[in-house]
Amino acid sequence: MGILSNAKRKPDTKGKKKEVLRETILLKESQYKGIGDKVNRLQELREQEKSVKAELAMINADVNDIARKEYIGLYKQKGENPKMFILTCENGTQFNVTPADAYTKVDEDKYDELIKKFGEDIATVETTHSFNKELLEKHFKAIEELFKNCNTIPEGDKDNLIVAVDKYAIAKGTIDKLMYFKKSNQPIAPEKVFEAITPTVQIKF
Repeated sequence: MGILSNAKRKPDTKGKKKEVLRETILLKESQYKGIGDKVNRLQELREQEKSVKAELAMINADVNDIARKEYIGLYKQKGENPKMFILTCENGTQFNVTPADAYTKVDEDKYDELIKKFGEDIATVETTHSFNKELLEKHFKAIEELFKNCNTIPEGDKDNLIVAVDKYAIAKGTIDKLMYFKKSNQPIAPEKVFEAITPTVQIKF
């Protein structure tokens, strides 16, 4: 028989959960007045909280979509960023809408896509350089001498010594220029730009 056949087999313990014994402590009303009712109410409120959060997310999304639609309509009507405006419902309820100069996060692929669609003014790339920590410590003396003895650093390490990091973002102030983007000298609908950059829209009561 081969070595694999003679291998000592371990019992399969997967799927078998070790039973955990939990201590039970009785909370006495004489020591903690009203504790039973408070725990019951806590359970009820936690269940309500789950339901409220789900409803809040749904309604917030609906109202936000309407606010964005009305914002673009007002933007096109005025020909400029209206900054802040008020929406009033027929039942008398009203709220403030304030679009902010803050946008969705952008990675390299999104950056390339935006530049291709709307031109170079819509997004920025900021490159920061930092030393590769491991190589910096490894070649600290050579670096301290401002590369006077740079011959001591292998060519491969020189190429990797400094790390470049690109940070992509929607250009600040883009929300004020939705009407000015063009492609092939043809105006681009502001709603298309708005949709692509998805600025933050704040709703306040």
